[in-house]
Amino acid sequence: LGNVINVNDDSNSKTNAALANGLNYVGKEITYKSELFNYDGTKPVQMSINVSDGANQGTLQIFNKQGTLVFEDKDIADRSGTRGFLWNGFDKDGVKAPNGQYTVKLNVTNTAGDKVDADASFVGVGQSVLSSGSAVSIEVNNTGVPLSNIMQVRPVPVVATTGT
Repeated sequence: LGNVINVNDDSNSKTNAALANGLNYVGKEITYKSELFNYDGTKPVQMSINVSDGANQGTLQIFNKQGTLVFEDKDIADRSGTRGFLWNGFDKDGVKAPNGQYTVKLNVTNTAGDKVDADASFVGVGQSVLSSGSAVSIEVNNTGVPLSNIMQVRPVPVVATTGT
């Protein structure tokens, strides 16, 4: 809240409620669905792959900001459920990808070849509230996340330290 410059009264109660919720999320650990993520060029990117019932085959693809395919895993979703996935930042040729914004796409099908719902989720700390008109989002991992994509909010876990 120390960075708030101005607050205006908005007659739209839905927007006010969304802003209030958003402010409550700042500094909290947020799990959110997104196709977009930022890669810093050094640390691997941890995501969860969430796949609905009926999955038989699935492909995960990562594209750079220009829309060029950077990475592909053709065996990502052979069953339903949630599993972790760690992208080490290397492209399909084994070359380290540059920092920047990337998009993850999941194409999952059942045995009949019909599409099965699947999405990627990420975890990060809410950094700020972004508002444009009636649209409110939270900045997490340097990405604007609409409130509707937030799956879980909880206090940031305290890391235990031992003294010597």
